[in-house]
Amino acid sequence: MQEIILTKSLPESEKINKYLQVLQKYFKIHHPQQERKEEGSEKEEDVKSDSEKYFITTKILKAAPVRYLITAMNILEFIKEKPSILSWTPDGEIVYKGKHLPRTNIVKFVVDLLHNRKQFPADSKEFHLSLKEINVPTSYIMNKKYFQNISILEQKKSKRMYAKRDDWILI
Repeated sequence: MQEIILTKSLPESEKINKYLQVLQKYFKIHHPQQERKEEGSEKEEDVKSDSEKYFITTKILKAAPVRYLITAMNILEFIKEKPSILSWTPDGEIVYKGKHLPRTNIVKFVVDLLHNRKQFPADSKEFHLSLKEINVPTSYIMNKKYFQNISILEQKKSKRMYAKRDDWILI
């Protein structure tokens, strides 16, 4: 191995390759250049996921009404701050507290907050609950029906207590 290192006629890259070949024979060490390539592929996957999230964000901003673009960006910032509660897949489907909700679309839900519509998209209950947990300011929500829907979700059935007839009739 010292002979490989001390030879001056070989370029450094060839010395490294020969030295690693000898080491692999004796110690079965993995080639470090292959490990670097694997690390690079992980970085590429991260870049892909970031670009996919950026793609969904641009879809939301294109679908939002022009006068509410800043509001849409603010809503997205609130959602992105707490990805453990609400996030989305590269296809735009919602992930609520780690649970994937099939056939949902983050674009439709966010745009629906900015339009006054009578009906909400299907499976919007989890989305509304997540917005409540994230504490999105009510000034960002333009859909007035949203507040009625939240009040319906918040209503709890409580037992009514009635007085017995003997107690309220005094002679």
